[in-house]
Amino acid sequence: MESLLQRAADLLGREQLGRAIVFGSTPMSLAGLPREPRDLDLFVASDLYRTLMDEGLEERRDAQGHPFLALAPDIEVWASFPGVRWDEVAARARLDPRARGLRVADLSHVRAYKIALGRSRDQADVRAIDALLSAVD
Repeated sequence: MESLLQRAADLLGREQLGRAIVFGSTPMSLAGLPREPRDLDLFVASDLYRTLMDEGLEERRDAQGHPFLALAPDIEVWASFPGVRWDEVAARARLDPRARGLRVADLSHVRAYKIALGRSRDQADVRAIDALLSAVD
């Protein structure tokens, strides 16, 4: 996971790190939950998304039809995620030394996203996040 984070930071470049947030399953893993991500999802500001497209990254679509860019075969860049808004996620994202200069989404936003997707495979993730958040309160 840390090598993925390093590659993402290197590919984006130092000047773009503040406009990208680690999202998806990686924040769960960084929080100590037993969830090893298969890839890295980055939630980026819409202007960075457009810049990356202008630089030649091709827009693709996931199985639900949501658009994303492939920064690398295992690093996906998203301008939106169901159930959350960029400004809200950016306001609560935090730095984590393991994330190589990238901010990491708050688990409450990862939870909202997984609920909005409504996929059965995300239900265990929601329960794990709920257990961790209730243990912290």
